[in-house]
Amino acid sequence: MNEVLAEFLAEAEEMLRDYRGALAEAKTDNSELQKTLHRAYRAIHTVHGGSGFLALSSLEHLGSYAEGLLWRLEEEERPPSQAERVLLQRVDAACTEILRRLRREGQEGPSPEILKELDLTGGKDQPTGRKRNE
Repeated sequence: MNEVLAEFLAEAEEMLRDYRGALAEAKTDNSELQKTLHRAYRAIHTVHGGSGFLALSSLEHLGSYAEGLLWRLEEEERPPSQAERVLLQRVDAACTEILRRLRREGQEGPSPEILKELDLTGGKDQPTGRKRNE
């Protein structure tokens, strides 16, 4: 495994832990909701950006989808619904599996089912159709 990929994997695993923690905290509407959602957004944004740089398309599509959903939640100033929470957790699980595969085999492997379910194979990454400028 090359050094750049190894560094990305270490950072991405750390970012997914932070993403996971922020999602757990964002279950209720509270005074820190905006900060918590933004923390999840920033974590998945880092994974998304690094995966784009490394041409890891499955990770890139998953990250982009989660960014769009988190952006919408921030804009609407509300916690994720049960269905949205499940989707965000499934994105986490799929990203985690891809990282394991990259560490083990050096490649992403087949696209996770969630990409097909969310129709993220044809460039429809954003649930809102808008990208956040950061």
